[in-house]
Amino acid sequence: MQSAKRIASFIVFIHCVLATSQVDTKTINALFYEYSIPNTPGAVVTVVKNGELIFSHGFGNANLEYNIPFTPQTPFNIASLTKQFVCFGLLLLQNEEKLTLEDDVRTFIPELHDFGNVITLRHLMSHTSGLNDQWHLLSLAGWKLDDVITHQMVLEFLYKQRTLGFLPGERYSYSNSSYTLLSEVIARVSGMKLPEFLKKYIFEPLGMNNSRVQDNYRGVIKNRAYSYQKTNRGYVKSIFSTDTYGPGGIITTGEDIAKWMINFYDTKLGSRELIQLLDNQQTLNDGTKFGGALGQFHSTHMNRKIIQHTGSEAGYRSYLVRIPEEKLSICVFSNRNNADTKRLALQTADIFLKSDKKPLIPEEKEISKPFTPVKLTNRKLKSFEGKYWDFEKDYSRTIKLKNDTLRYIIHENRQFPLVPISKQKFVMYGIKDYYEIDFNSNNAISKMEILPEKGRGSILEKYEDISYTENQLQSFKGLYFSEELNTFIMLSVKEGKLILSHQRQEDTELHPVLKDFFVSNTWYIKSVRFIRKKETISGLLVSSNRMKNVKFTKTNGVFSN
Repeated sequence: MQSAKRIASFIVFIHCVLATSQVDTKTINALFYEYSIPNTPGAVVTVVKNGELIFSHGFGNANLEYNIPFTPQTPFNIASLTKQFVCFGLLLLQNEEKLTLEDDVRTFIPELHDFGNVITLRHLMSHTSGLNDQWHLLSLAGWKLDDVITHQMVLEFLYKQRTLGFLPGERYSYSNSSYTLLSEVIARVSGMKLPEFLKKYIFEPLGMNNSRVQDNYRGVIKNRAYSYQKTNRGYVKSIFSTDTYGPGGIITTGEDIAKWMINFYDTKLGSRELIQLLDNQQTLNDGTKFGGALGQFHSTHMNRKIIQHTGSEAGYRSYLVRIPEEKLSICVFSNRNNADTKRLALQTADIFLKSDKKPLIPEEKEISKPFTPVKLTNRKLKSFEGKYWDFEKDYSRTIKLKNDTLRYIIHENRQFPLVPISKQKFVMYGIKDYYEIDFNSNNAISKMEILPEKGRGSILEKYEDISYTENQLQSFKGLYFSEELNTFIMLSVKEGKLILSHQRQEDTELHPVLKDFFVSNTWYIKSVRFIRKKETISGLLVSSNRMKNVKFTKTNGVFSN
């Protein structure tokens, strides 16, 4: 048996060597030069073309302490690339008529709170459920991401949540919580926890013999890649000590991930119909496509349509991209937190695409609509100037008149001219898609509505920078409690600034934007809005880009500044 395995491995090796002889290895090696420097974390790149592995190579170190090289055989944590495997598994169960993607998740997990609106498995798989992200919630609750966190701990935590960021299907918001729940659905429907299920129904059938789902962070995996973070003093370990899975958790190798990529073209597991279901773009309740598939995302590169996903956990970075019409797939792993695996993978793709003799696949036609500019005075244009805030998505935009042209400013290096088409309506110029900007007003300009030709628009409210005296900030001071997070946060005033504190996290400085509305630079606290009852502050709502309106109630607890 072992002899047969060795012969099979030798045949694969010889085949890969022959295929590699037709690859521009010199250019690929140049792309990964900085990852091959001695005593630095490394990378692995794997290329599949026409259903065959044509290149897989490692650079640098998997482990700096013991100088273990990073190779295509190195076990690696692929983080969120796990999500497409979870979705594939659910589609296998649907084929067996054990579930459908339109089933209510509470059919399988009744412990989950009834939010009053059905959350389907499809909502969870497409990040349109409205569930707040578990890592943002846990961090706000005082958990550190290098704590020992088990899968069951996260499940119990999610069962206590009472807040949806939006109604299911109304919007897209990336949610790791959804995939923790989906892994539990698989366990309850199949009778096997996710590690056993994926092993039996995906890894073994595809011959991914060096792949597993990590459910014990203390487990010994020989020659595995360790996770590193770049600091001013060099690289240090980036600790990863969780036993959670679903959103992430798969440990695999460059050689094994090639077998997964090959199956999309030379399908041995599942069917072409199943893969089409996995790849189909999902829609919101109003029919809008937002670029999401199941466990993957659609985009374009070099005039080609691509399907892709990133992975990020501790210092692990990964990126898998497929270009279906070219039958080309590329995956890059790296064990350093500052690695841009997406850029590396797409630059590798460019090497194969530039020599391709076939005509380019045309991009979708640019959405353009004829419009007739009108003339507005500078005085009129200046009336639209100001800052505008999107309370739904928590971001700010600036409108400013420069050189007789009104400009929509995202930041200093990203600005778009606005061409007037009526007294209060403009077209954004210099951007691929067609967007109108409507400054809704009766007298004073108070709102700006962004209207795409297709899909949902956004409404931004005009605001002016606000400032509080140290004495005024005292009214926000106090002890606040969240029932669903079972945690306290403290608001204090230090050196004239409002500070949000949790006993297990670093302090967060809050910056005023509007009355009772503050923002911060902390990744899981994007904004804080205070709630008043009869002019007295009674609580607050915390939001981030993956978490909305988590409520804290002001308590009567004694607080010492």
